[in-house]
Amino acid sequence: MGLFLIWVSLFRGLWQQILIARVGPKSYNADGSVQDDYHSGSTCLHLDVTDALNIMLWAASLEDDKIGYAVWDLFSPGDLPKLREFLWKIVGFKGLGDPIHSQTIYLTPKLLQLLFDNFGVRPYRVYQRPGEAVFIPAGYAHQVRRIYLQ
Repeated sequence: MGLFLIWVSLFRGLWQQILIARVGPKSYNADGSVQDDYHSGSTCLHLDVTDALNIMLWAASLEDDKIGYAVWDLFSPGDLPKLREFLWKIVGFKGLGDPIHSQTIYLTPKLLQLLFDNFGVRPYRVYQRPGEAVFIPAGYAHQVRRIYLQ
């Protein structure tokens, strides 16, 4: 009976920590980078199980005194099988589990072009400036790059 109670307690803790989606307001801070094939984004490719509304409150100025911004790449749920195949076959993901859920890959402009050339998949691209909101539906894989240099 004691082992059973330990198992139930462990399962209940895992259920609360892993299986229940975290809802409610959150805050993220990100460093900016340049948009090229040698730098990764501020948020790697990943997939959320709940809808999200992301509001940019502030961004540093660019070199030419323009305000920085974020570049979002969103992949529809229908494109995810091809995206996963690309990550395994072309990018060479060798980690355990799902390459999107690993949150270790950022698709650079060169990789995005390869994805389109080989699989016909192109993300929805959204440019976000301070004061603007971006809605990410549940099930859409996405990545973000904060731009601070041109």
